[in-house]
Amino acid sequence: MFLLPPDLATATSYEDAATLPFAELHRPWGTTYMKLLSVSRVSNTVVNIIRFKSGMQLPRHHHSGPVHAYTLEGAWKYKEYDWVARTGSYVNEAPGANHTLQIVEDSEILFVNQGAFIYFDESGKIMSFSDALTITEDCRRALSAQRIPFPEQVIRD
Repeated sequence: MFLLPPDLATATSYEDAATLPFAELHRPWGTTYMKLLSVSRVSNTVVNIIRFKSGMQLPRHHHSGPVHAYTLEGAWKYKEYDWVARTGSYVNEAPGANHTLQIVEDSEILFVNQGAFIYFDESGKIMSFSDALTITEDCRRALSAQRIPFPEQVIRD
């Protein structure tokens, strides 16, 4: 016999994503706009929407965990592959994936990232990394500079 587990009060949450702000992030590769939807520091998971400008290219990077990407609008690709993700497309990246993100058209992408990003320079040396904690702090600083309150409710644990 299967017993339904008890409902946990914090198991389900709702966010009106339209009310959450975009943090303007100035990166070495250009300015992006990130909206945090959910952050779990325990599982090192970030759910966000990022806006990128056409022509932008991120450094080659490695994912320590899985990544799911859904293209809300625009077009983007990885330099190492022959496909282009366009509006309505879904990309699943296995843990350990290495690639170079290139933005083909102005894009808005929903990401679910678990684990760290490790960025490499042209010679293959590690230049930086990011994870749920550093992404949260980057957004916190950016929103403060924009004089916008950080949406604490997106932090799940």
